[in-house]
Amino acid sequence: LNFYVLDFGAEVLKMFDKAPQVGNIISASDAERIANMYKMLTNQLEERKKLFSDYNGSYSFYIQHSNKKIPLIVVIINNSHSITLIPLITTWTHIISICFWQQCLSII
Repeated sequence: LNFYVLDFGAEVLKMFDKAPQVGNIISASDAERIANMYKMLTNQLEERKKLFSDYNGSYSFYIQHSNKKIPLIVVIINNSHSITLIPLITTWTHIISICFWQQCLSII
């Protein structure tokens, strides 16, 4: 299980930055890291889409029948309503809509 956190609030979630299951905690002012996270998530979506295609598009089915393990990815957006203030709004709107529509291909 890997957590990626977009902390667009008072940045109180930085206290979890050293936890072993936390990949990144990114603030609203760090445009480069936001862009990199978007690229990483987009790549993961595409990669997992290919991986799961022979397994009914299901993470659970893939894990059960492929004998391979890949971590679930959890993206936490703190103060999500401020996402509209970020220049990459169309990028994040796209990622959120993909996650909702395709159930994130097990990126939750």
